[in-house]
This record gives sequence, structure tokens and C-alpha cells, in this order.
Amino acid sequence: MELCHDALAQGVLAKHGGKLPQSWIDLFKAHPAAWEQLTETVTAASYASEKDRPFGPESIVHVVMSYLGEDLFGDMEHQRPEFVMRAVRADDLPRWFYHLLEGWMRITAIDKEASDWRIVGASGGLHLQFNTPSCVELLYNLICDTAENEGGECESICHYVTLCLFEEFYMDRTYEFWDEVRNYNKARRDQGSIPIEFKLFNTSDYLRQFKHRARTRVAETLSTWIVDSEDLTQPELLKLLDEHKLPVPQLKEHVPSPTLTLFFTYNEETNQWWTGSRHE
Repeated sequence: MELCHDALAQGVLAKHGGKLPQSWIDLFKAHPAAWEQLTETVTAASYASEKDRPFGPESIVHVVMSYLGEDLFGDMEHQRPEFVMRAVRADDLPRWFYHLLEGWMRITAIDKEASDWRIVGASGGLHLQFNTPSCVELLYNLICDTAENEGGECESICHYVTLCLFEEFYMDRTYEFWDEVRNYNKARRDQGSIPIEFKLFNTSDYLRQFKHRARTRVAETLSTWIVDSEDLTQPELLKLLDEHKLPVPQLKEHVPSPTLTLFFTYNEETNQWWTGSRHE
């Protein structure tokens, strides 16, 4: 019977490209003892720390917020920063921000030049500093620049991130690529070729066909989205962290160190940039 079980598992893994099908994962989750056994196995041995795991929704992210309380403004001699430190699952961050971090982690892990941006912080996780919205924009810029220079897997990562952001930002592919489609088909007609029925394309096809336009528009939309969404302003980020913070016992048991440590700095001047009341 055990041999039959092993053969069944091997067949399922082979059929699904070495991964467990979602139905099996749901089945294991429904049985507390089995899920606990799997959790202990995964968290125990093969990784020295959380930062060594492939980055994904379940990765642990430390967020450190440094800001000046309102009661301290105006008294420079006694003005000291206040700190908030929380640990959350990566999937609890704003979805668009998660996609940026995931793309940055993947592309800096495989490209030598991009890997220069990977700085290990004191807590053991990779260190990223965000003082202004433009610091967030740099993540996407690095992904696109690396894809442009290196191609290959970097290009695939960039396409995936661009697609995720395009959809997260509710961008309209017909509107965004109207001129590109018209000019492309006009050129085909001029050459005596049959125009392409772009209405049959899915969003991914559009982004591949008009790559540079897609990345330019996503970058521009990201610049305004960071501010307009207010997701990373001090009040909203603090609210999110308090809602999703991981309890200390869980951190002690399963998380020797985080995957990422994100530092956000807020003060009277930079708050105006995060909220859009003043441009950088």
C-alpha cells in the first residue's frame, strides 16, 4: 500500500511539473496534523533563515517606519524620530507594491549588476530604503532597465511585473494602445499586408507587441498611483501594519530573520511628497 501511495504521489508530481496541485494543498490544509507536519518540515531544515527562501506571498517582511510626531514639530532641540516596527506577510502589503518587490527580488537575484542593489540589513533581511515616492518608482525602473540590457529571464520577469501592474492599475488596453494599433495596421496596409485583429489579443499579447509603450505608461501610472492611492503614506501604512502584524510567538517559532526589511522615513517635508501636496 505504501508503494502504491508513493507511485501515486510521483505520478501527480510528474503531471503537474513537480508541484502539488491546489486540490492536494487544500486537502492537507483541511487536516491540521498533516498541515502542521508540512509546516514544521518546511520551516525547519532546508533554509538557515527566512531570507534564504524564494520570495513569495508567505515571505516575512519587516517594516520599519521612522517619523517625527506632530507634537515634536517646532522644537528642534528636542525633535527626535519615533519608530514603528512590524513584521507582516508579503501578501498583506498593497498588492501592487508586492508585485514590485517580487519582481525586484527575482531580477536582482539572477543579474550580476542588479544584484549590487541587494544590501543585507542588520536584521538579516535585504534592506530597502524608501524616503520618497520616487524611491518606490526606482524598483520598476531597475526591473525595466535590467530587462532591456539583459533580455532572457530578466525580460520574462519584467513582462510579468508589467502585466500585474497594468491589471492592478485598471489600465484599459484599448485606450492605452489605440494609436499604436492604428499606426501598426496602417503600415501593414501600406505594405499590402492584412491588418491584425488586435481585438482577439489578450492583455499579455498587447504588452508584448507594444513593449516600450506598455512599460512607459505603467511607469507613468505608477508615479501617480503611489501618491493617489495613499497606500504608503504614514497613516495608511501604519494602519495596514497594525491590522496584519504577526504575533511575537509566531515570529520566534518560525522566523529566524526576515526576507526583506523595508525602511520608510516620514517627516514634515517628505509627508507632502507622499500625499502629493508638494512635488519632489
